[in-house]
Parts: sequence; structure tokens; C-alpha cells
Amino acid sequence: MNHAILNHTPILLFSPENIAYITALIDAPLQIDDSALLIEPDGSSTLFADARYIERARTALADKTDCILAKDGLLQAVAERLKGRTDDLEIEFESITHGRFNRLRELLPNLQFSDVSQRLLERRAIKTPYEIDCIRKASKIMCEAYEATLPKIKAQICAGALRECEVAALLEYEMRIRGSERPAFDTICISGTKTAMPHGATGENVIGNGFLTMDFGAVYKGYHSDITRTIAIGSVSDEMRKVYDTVLAAQLKALEFIRPGVACAEIDRAARDVIEQSGYAGKFLHGLGHGIGLQIHELPRLSPKAEGTLVAGNAVTVEPGIYLEGKMGVRIEDSVLVTENGMEILTPMSKELIVL
Repeated sequence: MNHAILNHTPILLFSPENIAYITALIDAPLQIDDSALLIEPDGSSTLFADARYIERARTALADKTDCILAKDGLLQAVAERLKGRTDDLEIEFESITHGRFNRLRELLPNLQFSDVSQRLLERRAIKTPYEIDCIRKASKIMCEAYEATLPKIKAQICAGALRECEVAALLEYEMRIRGSERPAFDTICISGTKTAMPHGATGENVIGNGFLTMDFGAVYKGYHSDITRTIAIGSVSDEMRKVYDTVLAAQLKALEFIRPGVACAEIDRAARDVIEQSGYAGKFLHGLGHGIGLQIHELPRLSPKAEGTLVAGNAVTVEPGIYLEGKMGVRIEDSVLVTENGMEILTPMSKELIVL
């Protein structure tokens, strides 16, 4: 057990992501729903799960963690283990429901509850070698899927109508057969004027001339990857070229700043300056990026109001965009790992504008 997360009080976790993170630290990552993990100050741990998951938990955790079948409900099983205790208990205020919190207080009236959420999120922002390997693998799956999908997009456009939802299905299929557990999030494939919406919904629209934005990711052993590529269908106008080149220049400028010790807000500012100086002030509608890991959005954040600096082990996205309402939009996104001396691009694919 990594004692950096421990305190003088026991910790009780319910979120699948935090349970997976802690169990990974003892070389047996486990991500299941409807479970709870109790970690004692000495590093020993107990996992509670119902009949659907208990054998899976016992197989995965072997003799490293005590596994208890929650016959009468998860909270009741936890309360039985903690009955008679009078110390404090740290729980995740960020992920526990109000109803579950109130029930815990009823079952354990002698305990005082405090919040472990921020400490865990900050710890999870610095990836272990195991986590980095998983994110690299998820990124590799995602990139290979994109490369395999492009020729299919071209062939189907040439043959006739191709819908946004079909492109999303192709990407998800190619990721799945390469080992992705599931899409990292709802795949975004939007075309034409819909590209002006940063998170437009994939639909049944037939893809015509204009930009096609694809934002997608894979999951490997619970760890997420994330990438966005924007390509053009048909001819490219001077304005389309300018928008694309500006976004790419902004991203490349931001990547120059990715290294330990640089303020997260400063990296966002570097990209935003390029966009504003090119005449698109106010058209970059979101933060520059976010951490990736067991969740698709983690610490650290790269945004105008972000606090803190990058440290080695952070895995973040860098995704500037320009969105012209009713006309077009472009986003270019890569995932990068902050290293001791700089950064490593986890999605090393060409960003030259592809025209099909």
C-alpha cells in the first residue's frame, strides 16, 4: 500500500475509480460497481461487495485484501465492521450520495466524518508507472483505430452517403477489436455547421462538404485516452484553412510550455494568445485541457482559472479550438505525459489537415 494516501484515520471509499486506484497500488486493480473499500491506518484493507461481485473480488485481490460478502446491504456490512469504533472516518464527499451519507451517520453515530476527496484526486493526478503503461496502451489502441477508420470514411463518402453515427460506430468498433474495454466517453462525430459546437451530439446527419470533427477515446484496464482530430470533406476555403492553421499553431505553442513547474493557467494563456492575435478573440470556448486517468476528466486542469503547476507524472490533454457559430469549428487534441525533463506526446499522429 502506498502510505502517501494514509492518515491517522481509516478511509472508506465507494467510488469505483478510487477503489480501482487503491487496489492497483497493491498490484491487484479492481473496478466494480456497488462495493466499498475500508483502509485502516496500518495499510490493511477490507473490500465489501454483494453476491454479484464477491467472487470476482476474491479472485482479483487474492490474499492482499479481506473480502466480505455484504448479505444485508453494503452499508450494513460496513457498519458491522466499524461497530463500536469512536475514531474519525474519512470518506469521499465528492462521490457519496446524500442518502448514503445520512444512512452512514445513522448506522455509525459515534464516528466523525471528514473528506478525503481532494487528497485522493491530487494523488491520482501523479500517475504511477503502471498507470502510465495503461494510458499508453489506451492511447495506442485509439490511434490505431483512427488510422484504420480514415480509409473507410473516404471509401464510404466516395461510394455515397455517410452519417455521423456510422463514423462513430466505425471508430468504436476499431477500438474494441484492438482491446478497448469501452469508449472512454460518448464518441463525438459532428460535421458541417455542427462543428461550431464544442460538444455537439453525434447524429444521423449525412456528412457533406465542410469540417468533420472526431473526439473519441479508448479504455484499457480502466484507464482512459482522449484525442480529437478535425478533417475536411470536399474543398477547403481560405477561411477554413485559416481557422485550422490557427488552432494548430495554438496547440503547438501550448505544447512548448508542457513541462514540470509551469503554471497550468500559463499554458492555457499561451494557446489563447495565439487564437486572439489571429482575430478570433472569444471563439475559444473552453479550457485548454484536463487530466486523464481512471476518469476522462481528472486533475490537473489547464484553463484560465486553473491553479497549480504541472509535475512529472501528470497526463493531460491539450485541445484548443475555434468555434464560429453557425459556420464551422475546429479542435485539435493530443494527450501528453509530463516527464522529468519535458513531455511525451502519447498520440503522435499527423496533424496536417486531411482533405477527403
